[in-house]
Amino acid sequence: MGQNKSLQDMLAEIHAFAMRFDTFGAIGDGLVGVFGVEVATVILYQAGRSAGASYYDRVLGRVESKESLLEAVGSFKARRGWGEVSFVDVDEDEVTGRVVIKDCFESKAGAKTRGCPFLRGYFAGFLTRYFEIEVCVVQERSAVDECVFPFMPSKFRHETPVKVELREQTSNASQAK
Repeated sequence: MGQNKSLQDMLAEIHAFAMRFDTFGAIGDGLVGVFGVEVATVILYQAGRSAGASYYDRVLGRVESKESLLEAVGSFKARRGWGEVSFVDVDEDEVTGRVVIKDCFESKAGAKTRGCPFLRGYFAGFLTRYFEIEVCVVQERSAVDECVFPFMPSKFRHETPVKVELREQTSNASQAK
């Protein structure tokens, strides 16, 4: 087939689909409309966290070594339109560093959530698997030109009061049936 593959062929090859930035933003805005900013942010964070952990499990076997994984992830995500992803000042012993994304897709999406909760969760899930300990990712800067996510070992599990509250609501709804 050569180098003239269609976008559809390339996406099928990697088991993916394309989504417009504004569509991703509309998903966030829809969640905000139903649940409010706080809960919508937690939902996107948890979705990202699961996706990041799953991605780590899928790609680990496709790179030469665990050490080359961070560079490979940055390169792969850039080719997929996530922005220019780099891991900066990573200290493997202290489990600290920063994820820097230039031209960040979630910022471009413009949802009414706080910062980039999907990406913050994505890298929390991915880095928790990478370092094999619970990792906390915070967002220091959120802008289309550059988003910065420092990370460090978590003092607590990733559970949040909002998530526990949602489980209780779900549990009560299940009991009512």
